[in-house]
Amino acid sequence: MSQVNFDPLTGNMISTTAQVAQLDSSGQVSGTMIPDEFDDVQTFQTVSDFPSPGLIGRIYFPNDTHIPHRWDPGTLSYTPIVADSDGGEF
Repeated sequence: MSQVNFDPLTGNMISTTAQVAQLDSSGQVSGTMIPDEFDDVQTFQTVSDFPSPGLIGRIYFPNDTHIPHRWDPGTLSYTPIVADSDGGEF
């Protein structure tokens, strides 16, 4: 049996074995849904719990807002990662 199906609506091939992150009650992806193999992601309760200084290249995820952040060494602060205005990637 094939593990890949064709989606006629999008024209994309989709995996039948892929896992989908579940949304919490506020419609956000919980930090607990981030796979363990992403060791460059750290989850904390709030942004104020992030370490200072942070590490370049690491993603910090607060469970309260569900908005990922990166450490900005230029400003010595955390910067939220947001989607492009055209809806593109982070």
